Amino acid sequence: MPYTFSRSQELFKRAHGSIAGGINSGIRLLEKPVPLYFDRGDGSRVWDVDGNEYIDFQLGQGALLYGHAPAGLADAIAAQAKLGLHWAAQSELELDVAERIQRMVPAAELVRFNNSATEAVMAAFRLARTHTGRRLILKFEGHYHGWGDEGLVGFANPPSTWDDPESPGRAHPSKGIISEVTTVCGSALE
Repeated sequence: MPYTFSRSQELFKRAHGSIAGGINSGIRLLEKPVPLYFDRGDGSRVWDVDGNEYIDFQLGQGALLYGHAPAGLADAIAAQAKLGLHWAAQSELELDVAERIQRMVPAAELVRFNNSATEAVMAAFRLARTHTGRRLILKFEGHYHGWGDEGLVGFANPPSTWDDPESPGRAHPSKGIISEVTTVCGSALE
C-alpha cells in the first residue's frame, strides 16, 4: 500500500498561518513531498498523522536513547514537572545526574548539559577555539551540525556547488546571516 500524506499536507498548509515558514526547523523543508507530522511513537517506530509507519533510525536525532515512549519515562517526567519546570538555576537532580554519568562513563571528567544538539555544537565550537587558539573548525561538508549559523555552512549545498573538491561550496541554506559566516566558515584550512 503506497504512503499518502494528505493530513500532513493539510497541517503544513495550516501551519503557514501561525508558524514562520510553516515549520520550526528549516531543515524540515527538505522533506518531500511535504514536512511530515507525527502523532505517536513506540520504541524505534513512529507513525505520521496519515497512519504511515516508519522506523526512526535517528531516534530523535540521537536524543532518544531509549526510543519513543519508553515505559516509565512519561511518569518520571510528570513527577518532575509537578516539582517545577524551569528555575533558571541549579538543582540537586542535575548534580546527581552528572555524577551518575561520570560513574557510567569514566572518561567523562566533567559534564555539561545542553538543551539541544545545536547548543551542544555551538559550545563545542567555542571550546575547540578556546583550547586550540584557532578560528577555524574542521567539519564534514554536507552534514548537519545544528541550525546555528556556523554549523549550517555547507549543509545541503546545491549540486551546482559540488564542482571543486578543493574549495567546497560555502552556501548557507538560510538568509539573514552575516557575510563572515560564509567567508570565514567556508575557508580552506591555512
